Amino acid sequence: MIKQLLISPSCKILPTNRFIYNWYSCYSTNKPRKSIESNQKKSTTTTTFTPTPTSTSTSSSQSQSPTTDQILFEQFQKSVIKNDIKHNPNNQPFWMKRNRTIKSKHSHWNPTKKLSRSEMNKLRELKQYFPHFTTADLGKIFHISPESVRRILKSKYIPDDD
Repeated sequence: MIKQLLISPSCKILPTNRFIYNWYSCYSTNKPRKSIESNQKKSTTTTTFTPTPTSTSTSSSQSQSPTTDQILFEQFQKSVIKNDIKHNPNNQPFWMKRNRTIKSKHSHWNPTKKLSRSEMNKLRELKQYFPHFTTADLGKIFHISPESVRRILKSKYIPDDD
């Protein structure tokens, strides 16, 4: 299966296969391991004055292997997140994209113009009588943003008469 993926990476790949392909392509080169092996060879040649050079080379390889394993694991995690459908902005539904842009542009919702309760009720009635009106059309009528209209229509809050 991996050979098929390596032959034709331009074809449509399922998320699981894409994950395997990216993982295999990242880790098949073993570039970090080659550099570590060369460092190990250098360390064994330089440690000639110690009585047991094998013990120093094993300790140096043990000290270097956790860092490379940690780097490889971080690369592995990044490839998983990169190929996850939830984290891919192109595969998300429209409402998730809108929520993400609102959160990135504004840390919290704070509209510039706020409607009174009677105006909100008028807006809801207009939407009932004319369902073909979009949020942008209603926003132009009431001079508010389409996002404000969407939130007003979505809300189900009814104040108590005290």
